Amino acid sequence: MDVTDRGQYSAAPSALGYIYQVRYALFESLQRLRKGQDFIVAIETIDDVVFAEDGEAPELLQTKHHVNNATDLTDGSTDLWKTLRIWCEGIQADSFPSGTLYFLVTTAKAGDWHAAYYLKPGENRNPDTVMERLNSTANSSTKQANAPAYRGLNEDQQKELLRNAFVVDGAPHIADLDSELKEVCYGFAQSKFLDSFLQRLEG
Repeated sequence: MDVTDRGQYSAAPSALGYIYQVRYALFESLQRLRKGQDFIVAIETIDDVVFAEDGEAPELLQTKHHVNNATDLTDGSTDLWKTLRIWCEGIQADSFPSGTLYFLVTTAKAGDWHAAYYLKPGENRNPDTVMERLNSTANSSTKQANAPAYRGLNEDQQKELLRNAFVVDGAPHIADLDSELKEVCYGFAQSKFLDSFLQRLEG
């Protein structure tokens, strides 16, 4: 039985987003288990998804699901700035310990040469460039309601946030997570039982 057969993904976008973060948390948890990691996972606590290991700073995941995968993250994207606002407010409230890692996981694509593009892992990653672009956007945009939280951080706090922030773009759409989950579950159950195993695991 695949995702469309289950008929559970015709919900409103907000409900779909919640289902997505739960399924993505399961997907990420299974990948970590395969690597032998010891961790605790939480949903809807200090962020959408939180992974923590004993004695280590947590990893915070903001998940953004779009039905239209062609959506691009630009310097003024609402998804980017809402995410930054949440993280910045947490930093200002001293809710996150030093060394916390921040991940924006999105089905959208980071627009080439925009801030989100330079936050992706890889050779083009450049937090200094990101800071320049965000500062320019925060200071010039008349529509950026989420920018004050970013401007509320001092320069050192902004630098630390962007050093520890990552954009994971092009994440699997909710309908594609079935195949991703089956792949990571391979070996936990015989192939002919993977569908029912996954259904029970999610339940």
